[in-house]
Amino acid sequence: MTHASEKLVLFLILLVASMLQPQGATAQERGKTSWRTGTEVHIPTEERITEPLSVSAVSVTFDGISFQDITLAGINVNVSGIAEKKTTVIAANADLPGTFQDSLSCYGANVVLSGTYNGNVSIRAANLTITPAARINGNLSYATASIQGLENATIAGTITQVQIDAPEKDLQHMRLAMRRMAAAAAIGYWFLSLCALLLTGALLHGFFPQVTGQVLSTMSDASRASIGTGFTALVAVPATSLVIALTIAGIPVAAICMVSYGVLLYISQAYTGMWLGKKIFHRKKTQERSASFADLLSGTVILWLIGLIPVFGWLLNLFLFMLGMGALLQIIWQSIVNNRDTARRNPAN
Repeated sequence: MTHASEKLVLFLILLVASMLQPQGATAQERGKTSWRTGTEVHIPTEERITEPLSVSAVSVTFDGISFQDITLAGINVNVSGIAEKKTTVIAANADLPGTFQDSLSCYGANVVLSGTYNGNVSIRAANLTITPAARINGNLSYATASIQGLENATIAGTITQVQIDAPEKDLQHMRLAMRRMAAAAAIGYWFLSLCALLLTGALLHGFFPQVTGQVLSTMSDASRASIGTGFTALVAVPATSLVIALTIAGIPVAAICMVSYGVLLYISQAYTGMWLGKKIFHRKKTQERSASFADLLSGTVILWLIGLIPVFGWLLNLFLFMLGMGALLQIIWQSIVNNRDTARRNPAN
């Protein structure tokens, strides 16, 4: 195997290892409010929140202490920590056994109150459960379809039941807040993914400039063969992996095939971006090395913008990805063939 190909294989292994790391939350600053998103967001016991915080995730667990207003949105939200300031929870399932020194507003399908609430509590939910452990030292306002535990609850303030049809304005605010948080999470994910792809493309070209040149040349000179190879791999690899996995013993092999397939599909986007940038801006081969990042940047951004177009954009991107992936697979296969021929000619080595 050539030196460049060996480095490419090493790079792929490192990339696979990084993809297998547990998915964590991403955080970003938006004005004076800190935003965190991810599949699972966990704020541990030792963490102190000293600025306004908004969290949007599938699962949110808050065990720390907040000294500023917090907004938590997710499918499952658990607050076991201490909230010194105003807390807003938007969730399908909200479990709130923590300590709330200020007001609490919760919008959800199923809400369980089992903590200490020193401020006013406002609940808008389908089902509300107040456990015997709950202590509400402020006022309780609720609008629910069903409620359990109210008769035995410890509530120091007033209890106000809001009619089900009354909080339409509150529901509109909730929908607006969820749309804003979802939009912010989507934009943040899109931007971070784009930066990651640009970094991947820059590393690929920096470490394997010869491979990059070969892939781009193959995409231009053998586009039909590349598309055919890419289409075959796109369909055959998942189908073959499924058949292998059905044998039970072949599950590890199928998993390796699918991870490698995902890596190749991902990095082929970087090569596709370079190729598209060169085509659009007519970069000459003599400028390939110096202008590669400009090609990568412009082509990748255009590629992702095309993907925003409904239906047509997705189909065009699929076509381009097949082109890039097919060219990359052809180069890898050619490297394997060359290595085998070299080994046959030099058996002593």
